[in-house]
Amino acid sequence: MARVSLLMGDARGLAIEVRGRIEHDGAYANLALRAALDRSDLERRDRAFVTDMVYGTTRMRRACDHLVDRFLHDEIQPEVRTVLRLGAWQLAFGGVPAHAAVSATVAVDTRVLDTATSHTASGVRSDCPPGEPPATAVRTAASTKYTAARTPTQVS
Repeated sequence: MARVSLLMGDARGLAIEVRGRIEHDGAYANLALRAALDRSDLERRDRAFVTDMVYGTTRMRRACDHLVDRFLHDEIQPEVRTVLRLGAWQLAFGGVPAHAAVSATVAVDTRVLDTATSHTASGVRSDCPPGEPPATAVRTAASTKYTAARTPTQVS
């Protein structure tokens, strides 16, 4: 993953940086997160949000991939997948309002990734079923996937 210096006051940018270290460098989540938070100037609330995003996306990685893969047609760069996983987690599991999750993730995306790549990540939203907002599509898939994963014998 290309090393990108993110704004230290940006919780989502810091979460993406930490997730990149975990996914692409093989870093341990607790060590990478601690180091990133130690050098950041985030307030307590934002530090807690970064922690939730990093650990939540790490824990729900496969579910987030399932949610994202519904809207992808081709292979994507690892950096794009990192950003999309974080966005999917915010929508499906993090309780973040859809408008905030989508706009903030795309804003971080455009700073972290090149323009062509960020269009790919943003374009995932346009592949949602007609009349179904991205957040609804992701939440529906998340609910179905989570329920199936938790109670496989009870889901038909």
